[in-house]
Amino acid sequence: MIDPIGFKKLSLDEKQNFTDEVFPMVKTALGESPTFKSYIEPVGTVYSRLKVAAKAISHPELTSDVNEGDDLRDGGTRSLKSAADHSANRTDPAWATAGQRVLNLFKDFGENMADLSLAKETTAIDNFLGAIDSNPELKKDITTIQGDIWLQDIRDGQQKVKSGIAKRDASKKSEEAAATDIARELGSNIDKLFRYINMKIEFEPTPELQALSIEINKVIARYRKNVTLRATLREKAKKEKEKEKPKDK
Repeated sequence: MIDPIGFKKLSLDEKQNFTDEVFPMVKTALGESPTFKSYIEPVGTVYSRLKVAAKAISHPELTSDVNEGDDLRDGGTRSLKSAADHSANRTDPAWATAGQRVLNLFKDFGENMADLSLAKETTAIDNFLGAIDSNPELKKDITTIQGDIWLQDIRDGQQKVKSGIAKRDASKKSEEAAATDIARELGSNIDKLFRYINMKIEFEPTPELQALSIEINKVIARYRKNVTLRATLREKAKKEKEKEKPKDK
């Protein structure tokens, strides 16, 4: 007999991976049997829909926009800093003073902003641009060292990153909800299929069905182990949090 899987407790990735493993087993063993076909085909149809929905969540086209924006602002920050470095070492006092003030700005907000994580860099760039926009002298300094083109690259890149992230997050919510609904339907179809196989094993057992159930149970055991481990870790974290709470005097 096939053991319960607890499909609802699996993550979306686990649901896909589980179906990836189990569905070919069932289809190979029983897919040509008219008796099982009406239970197998709905699983395959819904699973195809789930794969499309899950892929849409990642939004490769929006990720590309974010990466392009990140590259643009990274190039801008590195080039502006390089221009400030060169200017600070020039003999012309106006260039040297302007260059040093721009270098001081980088020291305040991170000399290696381009190497930060996406989220941290976005925050740092916001602060960096805010300091420039609130200080007319700094704007003049950047113009003096001929850094306006690099400053514009930073602005354009930052805007592209933030816009791409906002669009991706907004779309992700609705698409995650759609994928969740499809996964629920998939779980229902898998449950119907497994219950029908179990009924056949109980009343019309065959070596093929029994062998199939053994192989499926091996897969189920692995996923149930993961579910149990997560529950244990959650409970442990909950207890640790309770310990950290201040005790009443």
